[in-house]
Amino acid sequence: MPKRKRTARSPAKVSDEVLNLKAEYEKVYGYKPRGCRSNKPSWLREKISKKASKQDEQSSDDNTSSSDEEQSSDDDTSSSDEEQSSDESQPLKQKRLHVTLKAFKIRLAETISEMNDLISEVEDLEHRL
Repeated sequence: MPKRKRTARSPAKVSDEVLNLKAEYEKVYGYKPRGCRSNKPSWLREKISKKASKQDEQSSDDNTSSSDEEQSSDDDTSSSDEEQSSDESQPLKQKRLHVTLKAFKIRLAETISEMNDLISEVEDLEHRL
């Protein structure tokens, strides 16, 4: 039997809606969507809306902190625009550091607990000998 020649597959037909969503995804994330779900409109909409909601939360956090800074800058009229822009990112940095520190403390407590358990096991073994 002679071998069949392989024919190239035609690319999947993608609707205009999917193409538009892919373009929006690329605009939001900075890269094209990849993976087996990248042609599903529902998945694309979900990812785009998640990113948009995260950006909204960050902007509301920034707006809250900037309003506090504006009140403090009214008291000190000598502050420059450059100082204010660096101060606006300060609460966000502090929040990230706080979360990181909290996670570190939790992991440290877990490690100490594990070490205490190991020490007690070793002591039990020593008493048995």
